[in-house]
Amino acid sequence: MRHRLFFLLCFPIFFSFCQNLNTRDEYLLTLLNGLGISNVRTLVTVGRLQVTENPLTLRYGTPTIFQIRLSAQPAQDVAVTVQFDNTKMTVNGGTTSVILFFTPTNFNTLQSVTINSTATIIDSSEINLSSISNDAAYNNDSAIIPVTHWNIAVTYTGNSFLFRENEAINTLNPTIGFPYTNCSVSPTLPAGLSLDPSTCIISGTPTNQQLSSVYTISASNASDTANQPIGIQIDPEAYRIFVTNSSFSGDLRDGGTAIQGADAKCNADANKPSTGTYSALIVDGVDRLICATNPNCSPGDGADHTGRVLKNNKLYIRASDNAFLFETNASGVFTIANDSTNYLAHSFATGSTRYYWTGFALSAYWQQAFSPMIPSYKCDGWTSQAPTTPAANGGRVGSSSSRTYAAFRSGDGISCASLAHLLCVEQ
Repeated sequence: MRHRLFFLLCFPIFFSFCQNLNTRDEYLLTLLNGLGISNVRTLVTVGRLQVTENPLTLRYGTPTIFQIRLSAQPAQDVAVTVQFDNTKMTVNGGTTSVILFFTPTNFNTLQSVTINSTATIIDSSEINLSSISNDAAYNNDSAIIPVTHWNIAVTYTGNSFLFRENEAINTLNPTIGFPYTNCSVSPTLPAGLSLDPSTCIISGTPTNQQLSSVYTISASNASDTANQPIGIQIDPEAYRIFVTNSSFSGDLRDGGTAIQGADAKCNADANKPSTGTYSALIVDGVDRLICATNPNCSPGDGADHTGRVLKNNKLYIRASDNAFLFETNASGVFTIANDSTNYLAHSFATGSTRYYWTGFALSAYWQQAFSPMIPSYKCDGWTSQAPTTPAANGGRVGSSSSRTYAAFRSGDGISCASLAHLLCVEQ
């Protein structure tokens, strides 16, 4: 009986010391100690410190508990500073370094920090650990913890797309924030479209008209799966919109009127698709107006338009990726009620914000910005590149990253001597 009791108490301890443990293993080793169960975490020694993981993998949206202790008892107190790249992570909810204090008494007690990755793509960084102490063994000791950032997500440039029937789509390239081995979609994509199982790229030529339907794209590896639902509509007719690659002063003339010059710039721009004719969505008060007399062209039947750019009851998409933008009503616009609602399904462009000349009023929606005393609101009918003083009295612009009315009129104006892009609409 005595031998059996000795075996039960001692075998687990003997077993734990006899195993060839991987010091990078972060799982808990459970020991029976006669009084219950205690969890001991495998530690990694870095310099004079011990940590729970090295290297460290962070997942966006999931806090990670990172623990540190000293490897041996110091003769004096030790202060350990945790420094990190605050553009990619936070520690204990903050963006400044954190200091942990150890004494000869608590040196082997794990102290924790909570780390959150702020990187939304696969990325890398470092955590720098350094110590200061009157104990020479610990003074100016340092270690570097390599960090890998993952985001268990698959994203496309939009979440709802409208493709033109029997026309090759712009390839949809996803951003996937973690190492993955397989891509799949449910249900099967519309006829003519396909998903590359190794890249999650969507391509092809849709052949059958359909209303918007939801498809879930999944990227996965052995332990993680990211799902992204997207809407796909197929229609025989949709009109494309793009923001020019080039930018221009407030003088848009090009051998003709300002409006003719603006349209010519749209059709000569590098961002213009290979097919279609485009006009600039800009008003000058003479050759081009959207709503001449009433905000939102109401009441009216579209007769307010001069030099028409938007058509009645039509669907509009972003030229770069077929992301759905908006649908016009019988007046050739869509009704705007305030400055804060998202009226566009997507912004006019992805990436960094670009501003483009429009000339629209701030609250008289779709009407021209007008003051007989300040013709510079439209850079003198888009014929002037003279510096505007103050700049706020300059040409009115829209913002490429907005989905509110700011996409057509964003804040005050900019000097007519400044450079801005154009917003171009397929005709």
